[in-house]
Amino acid sequence: AYTPVGCGSPVLNGPAAPDLRTTANFGLFTSIGDVANSGTTHVTGDVGSNTSGPTGFNPLNVSGMIHPSPDYFTQGCSNDLLMVYDYLNGLSPDIELLYPADFGYSLVLTPHTYLLNAATVLTDTVFLNAQNNPDAVFVIKVSGAFSTSTNAKVILINGAQAKNVYWKVTGAVTVAANSLFTGTMIVAGAIDLQTGVLLAGRALTENGALSTAGITTTMNTDGTLPVTWLSFSGRPIGEKVLLEWNTVNELNNGFFTIEKSRDSRKFEALTNVKAHEEIKNSKYYYSFTDQQPYSNGYYRISQTDRDGRKSYYKTIRVTGNANQNFKAINYLQQNFIYVQASGAAPASGLIKLYSMEGSLIASQSVSLTKEISTYKVEKSLKKGIYLLSIESHGERLYSKKVMVF
Repeated sequence: AYTPVGCGSPVLNGPAAPDLRTTANFGLFTSIGDVANSGTTHVTGDVGSNTSGPTGFNPLNVSGMIHPSPDYFTQGCSNDLLMVYDYLNGLSPDIELLYPADFGYSLVLTPHTYLLNAATVLTDTVFLNAQNNPDAVFVIKVSGAFSTSTNAKVILINGAQAKNVYWKVTGAVTVAANSLFTGTMIVAGAIDLQTGVLLAGRALTENGALSTAGITTTMNTDGTLPVTWLSFSGRPIGEKVLLEWNTVNELNNGFFTIEKSRDSRKFEALTNVKAHEEIKNSKYYYSFTDQQPYSNGYYRISQTDRDGRKSYYKTIRVTGNANQNFKAINYLQQNFIYVQASGAAPASGLIKLYSMEGSLIASQSVSLTKEISTYKVEKSLKKGIYLLSIESHGERLYSKKVMVF
């Protein structure tokens, strides 16, 4: 029993939600272990492992990317997953639920941080009641393994949203056949999602195999998606990068935000693009041109509702032609090497000088620009042959032998 909201009872917000960072892009992920599927499985989001490539997934049934092997994205997700796990692990519980082996049976939970301090079995149904607070957060922490009965259900009521539900489990997870499970799983052990499971959220584990068998996952927030994404891609056009994306069935959509990064970890805002105001059932087409792209850059896109809620779609990598017009010459003067360069994308760079045996003799930072600039290698050199290189953010722009006599 409880006093209804508006009759003197406090508004329950629950704890602050974790920042999912790059893990938000993945529907299924493990940092250490295999990801394997059998049967027809539909996934919203990326599928990946930071150990090996997923097996058994049909690309036509996955809205995001199936990462064929560990890459920048899986490494970033692995790092961020650890931070999310540590954050949830550090939350102090408001309420400890006794008898974890008998969890469920139409239990109603309001927004709090809960602790189940032993192996837990969800039987029948648990209701998550937001009390008409759409921003209310639920965190359920399980110290041990977690499993469900067949046809188990996690049901959201009174404005609760799947994106605000988090399950932190220290052991293995088994969701039995034909269950409806809601929320983001942040797990330290293996995950087994059995035939017919409908997961309204994500399944992410730090350590263990992740297996699925004819399941469906979504990242649905409240039953109504403001945007149905179709694609997001980028390609070089001369020295620029053209970004394009398609959506359909937009509802309450405010604007899109494009961010870019050199390393897929630290992103900076590039632009906001206003959504079409006309409501229609056909496709929407959008584009934006990055005038100063990185030679090897990453882009991610998000969508913000008119009420301020934000959700990310995916991250892409684009290899551009930002330095296609780069030119450089070098010359000697009083046993010093001078370099004259132009046509570079504005960025910091390094001029390095090596011996023919490969030993680094000199290295200095320079600011590269499109304009003609002259740089002096601050090193008095003995007679001999050297290798001169110019680099910018891991890309070698220039390499040539130099003879000092």
